[in-house]
Amino acid sequence: YLFEGEIIHRDSLGVVQNIVPGEVNWMTAGKGISHSEREPTETREIERTIHGLQFWVALPKEHEDVDPSFHHYEANEIPKIATGTSTIDLVAGHLFGKTSPLKAYSPMLFLTVKAHAIGLLDIPSHGYELALYIVRGEVKVGEETFQETQLVVFNEGSDLSLKYSSDAIFAVLGGQPFLEKRFIWWNLVSSEQAKIGAAKKAWREETFPVVPGETERIPLPEDDPSIRPVGQPL
Repeated sequence: YLFEGEIIHRDSLGVVQNIVPGEVNWMTAGKGISHSEREPTETREIERTIHGLQFWVALPKEHEDVDPSFHHYEANEIPKIATGTSTIDLVAGHLFGKTSPLKAYSPMLFLTVKAHAIGLLDIPSHGYELALYIVRGEVKVGEETFQETQLVVFNEGSDLSLKYSSDAIFAVLGGQPFLEKRFIWWNLVSSEQAKIGAAKKAWREETFPVVPGETERIPLPEDDPSIRPVGQPL
């Protein structure tokens, strides 16, 4: 999800998709996908800013091995909610009678708020575990004030009452917690360490799906950096 700039997404499914501010690229890794994200060639010659947020969302255990997929959502497909002092982009989940079309495999909420005046926002938790990330400005929760780049994680089931500055941009994200823990190694995530081991082996032996046309490859952390990989596995 971008606030500024432009990125071209390519993946091992053959997808090539530009993304600009307000749009959403939603990739489901499932049993394995690799991808690359680059600026368009023509923009690299000029002074520019890229500013965005990228989130990794774990899949429920019963869906961890689904076929990989990719969906792009145009800005006009993302529900907008006007509060009087801000505009909310409802990227995932439902809020205030609106529902995002984004295809998710588990109950979740992801929204961005762009303020144009000092305001208040109450967000019901739906029983989720939620977090607040401040991109710009200030957001007050109770008696505490949080600022740019701070992440605040709330207890499961906590409804949020937020007061924000007139220049604030922030994200609220979270969902229904899973019963099982997740293992993370490099770019590989699973509820089973054996699956991470198998993915490591496939990446090392170059049998992992690759991005068509990519000429660069990121090696496994313990590998010789001179070995060329293709894309970035997830």
